[in-house]
Amino acid sequence: MPQDLRIKKTKLAIRQAVLGLLAEKPFKKITVAEIIHTAEINRGTFYVPLSR
Repeated sequence: MPQDLRIKKTKLAIRQAVLGLLAEKPFKKITVAEIIHTAEINRGTFYVPLSR
């Protein structure tokens, strides 16, 4: 079954946010708050894939 376009967009936004933040600082210094702010998603959306 094809993946929902919203899921693809969210995963892409998270990936791009992390990569952008990695250009600025080491991985261990990146917070979830920074990722969700940069990706423009809410905290619950960030954790949804982890709950499956």
